[in-house]
This record gives sequence, structure tokens and C-alpha cells, in this order.
Amino acid sequence: MKLFFILFVASYGALASANDLLPLCHGSYSSGNCEDAANAELLFYDGKSLNGAHSAECAMRLVHKQDDRFDVTQTCPAEHVADSVPAYAIGLNETVTVLTFESFALSRDVTHNEQRTFRFCSKQ
Repeated sequence: MKLFFILFVASYGALASANDLLPLCHGSYSSGNCEDAANAELLFYDGKSLNGAHSAECAMRLVHKQDDRFDVTQTCPAEHVADSVPAYAIGLNETVTVLTFESFALSRDVTHNEQRTFRFCSKQ
């Protein structure tokens, strides 16, 4: 039993680095069904930022941390909303609440009324 626990903890440690901004596994997360998720439901975590299907090279900066709650600012040099609209730079204030190594709640609203929960789908 002790060996199982050590292997279990070691496997999670390999997925998240001490240099990561958030204690989450690297890979794809969905707020919906992992198999048939719409682009709006998908985020990818690479240890540095949470990127959506239409964002490019976003940078996330920690503003405040309390327990498992991370207040961050994320800036993206280009966010593409639709084919007919040109890409533009954005800046977002977000709150990420880490629930487990494979799930988190994200709020992009200062009042935290609009919160979506994401779960790990696949390592990439």
C-alpha cells in the first residue's frame, strides 16, 4: 500500500513542475464533454498559461494567492474571435481555484458570478 501511494504521488509530480504557475497537470481541460467539446469549452495548460482555441502565446502573471485560489492577470498578444474579425490583443483578470491536480474553477468576472469548472481531458 505504501509503495502504491508513493507511485501515485510521483506520477502527479511528473506532470506538474515546481516552476509551474498553477499546481495542475499539463494538457487539455474541458468545461464540457471531453470527447465532443466545443472550442469555447476547451483550455490548454502548459505550466505558464491557460490558452483557448483562439488565443496565442498568452502570458499569465500571479497577482495574489490564497490557499488554492490564484488571482492572475493573463495577457494575450492576439485573440481571434471569429473569421470575419481581425485578431486583437487582450488582457484578462481571472481567478483560478484549483480543486484537484486535474480540475479547476475559472472566473473571469470580478464578482465571481460567472464561474466554470474544467476537468482534465488529455496530456499533450
